[in-house]
Amino acid sequence: MPSAINGEEMRHYSPEPEWNGAVNNEHPKAHSDAHMALEMGDASSTVESTHDPKPSFRRNQSQANEFAVVPMSQRLIVDFKDVCAFVPVISTTTMWENLGNCCGKKNDDDPYADDTMDEKAAKGGKKEKERQVLFNVSGRVCPGEVLALMGPSGSGKSSLLTLLASRSTATSTGSILFDGKPLVKAVQRRMGFVSQDDMLYEQLTVYETLYYAAMLRLPRTWDKESKLDRVRLVLDGLGLAKCRDTIIGNHDMRGVSGGERKRVSIGHELLINPCTILLDEPTSGLDSTTALKLMHTLRTLASGGRTIITSIHQPSSRLYMQMDKLLLLSEGRTMYYGNAHAASHWFEKLGQPVPFGVSISDHILDLACGDVAGLGPTQSQQLIGDLLDEFEHRDVGRGDDGLLLEDMDQKPYFNTPSKFAAEENDDSKLGVTWFQQFYYLTSRSTRTRRFASLSVQRIFELISVSAIAGLFWWQSGAEDKLNAERAYDTGGLIFFMVLFMCFSSMFSAIFTFPSEFNMLVKERQSGMYRLSAYYFARIASDIPLDMILPSIFTIILYFMAGLRLDAGAFFGYWWALLLSMFMAQSLGLLIGATITNPKSGLTICTIVMLLTMLIAGYYVRSVPVWIDWMKYLSFIYWAWNLLLKINFHGLKMSNPAECPDLQPGEICTVARANIFDTDVNSSAGPEAGVLVGMLVFWRICVYLALRWKTTFKKLDK
Repeated sequence: MPSAINGEEMRHYSPEPEWNGAVNNEHPKAHSDAHMALEMGDASSTVESTHDPKPSFRRNQSQANEFAVVPMSQRLIVDFKDVCAFVPVISTTTMWENLGNCCGKKNDDDPYADDTMDEKAAKGGKKEKERQVLFNVSGRVCPGEVLALMGPSGSGKSSLLTLLASRSTATSTGSILFDGKPLVKAVQRRMGFVSQDDMLYEQLTVYETLYYAAMLRLPRTWDKESKLDRVRLVLDGLGLAKCRDTIIGNHDMRGVSGGERKRVSIGHELLINPCTILLDEPTSGLDSTTALKLMHTLRTLASGGRTIITSIHQPSSRLYMQMDKLLLLSEGRTMYYGNAHAASHWFEKLGQPVPFGVSISDHILDLACGDVAGLGPTQSQQLIGDLLDEFEHRDVGRGDDGLLLEDMDQKPYFNTPSKFAAEENDDSKLGVTWFQQFYYLTSRSTRTRRFASLSVQRIFELISVSAIAGLFWWQSGAEDKLNAERAYDTGGLIFFMVLFMCFSSMFSAIFTFPSEFNMLVKERQSGMYRLSAYYFARIASDIPLDMILPSIFTIILYFMAGLRLDAGAFFGYWWALLLSMFMAQSLGLLIGATITNPKSGLTICTIVMLLTMLIAGYYVRSVPVWIDWMKYLSFIYWAWNLLLKINFHGLKMSNPAECPDLQPGEICTVARANIFDTDVNSSAGPEAGVLVGMLVFWRICVYLALRWKTTFKKLDK
């Protein structure tokens, strides 16, 4: 029952940010200014106060119309020709085949053996150690049009979309042009891309997700209230007003439904009023009515001068009728391209009419799969090959727009939507300044960690460990009873505290970037913020949250163990322990940023921690000379020596006999007793300086690793 209560509380978590107060409860009224959307009220109150209590497609379209019309200068024609894509595969060649290739032996079975890799691709051949997933796919989409990509699973729909959005790591050939030019950063910032997997921060609410996206992505020339108006517009237009204060959630925390999650992903991109929108199966997981409403919204957005390209999985008949163009893929090849409403006539001429009682969309998907009644596996493959050949060698529809209704001598089922009048707009200064990015990213990062950083499990762990360790080392560091045995036990306590905090922080930090990597890549590719702003914001949000529990751990164990009762020693001890913890965290972040596989990261982290622990000088004091130098690379060695100097500097031993060769008048101190290999009476400055230097160095390495991992294809500015 407690878990159920917590889940329900988290589902309806309602934050009280300072931007929640900017609410207007009036019913929305139209503005003449097309640059901004309507001045809308709070989304939740708008739903209740509307004159039409029943949702309708017309109301949805009117809300979508409130988005600014894309200026003529920013409208884009997306043109792609002879696009081929290759993905790497595991090589299955034998040692003798590799030896023959190295010696120049040709494969008689390969008709492209004398060609280069690019020549093979141009002739339909296969690149070495790569599998071709797209074969000479071509198409063109103009402003105001909706191109639907259809085909069975594995036909190449997602591969083509990611290539068009310049977000694919696959090798490709052919040309992808935007208004006749290759994609540049300025154009990419005006593009919206909704991936098949919804990449959202699970700890944020729906409103917070859209709020931070608006503050980071909308033009810096807009004031805050205008950006909030756009957020409320998207919430109401996509039907998200009722779940605005519900967290996104995951399998552990109940949040929004699958359909609501998909609409949040789409709203994240609609915030910037993009000139081109690419969506990878946006209707998956939605019921037919919600999917149709979403398609109505996309179609209305297209009528405002936008170019819409979307992949659709099993569309209904009503949804299919909203498409302008159709690109049907089968096994990476084009089976049909042209007017969506001419597809049935094309396949009818090929002897594959739409059966009675079957929708057009289901029929063409069956053809793309070769799933026709009465055909076996061999005949199905033959049918697919025949349909592909018929389209490739067609006599009509050879233009950029493919097959048209005029080519089929048919009339369209309905009239095409009218285009809105364009209004020029200058949003060249997209996004916000670096300091604003840092501010909003810090706030967002703090909110995403609110459930994990101060979790009950984490608090219980630290308090339990500190209490148990305090009982084992109870008052071992008391000055009035200090002898060699107690001093060495206290040194063991100090080593344990360093080790526990470093182990805990390093292993937690490993999962930081792997869990956010996909989201980071997505936002970076959309030009949402600079990597440096994200990195420093992450550090700024981590420091206060990561200091709370270690501070409690230090306070409990420090006084239970009876360590040095001096204010300077206590705060120095606390600072040194936090410094070593952040140093270990830096290594964990570096491993996580470099190796995104958590299992591999844990293996490397374990090896690193064991190595730094063993060479620190506590477990093995007589280290062989030829590896003794490695201790200077161990941050635990420097942290332990620093804490020893802070705690034992100038402390007297209770028994002078502990100090050999003590001269009359001399005081027996811990340093004089030679209990530790380091001189605890010397200055702690070198150790502190080395730790600070290591921290700065490894933090810089983490940033460079992130930049390396999140840098893909370079685009011109």
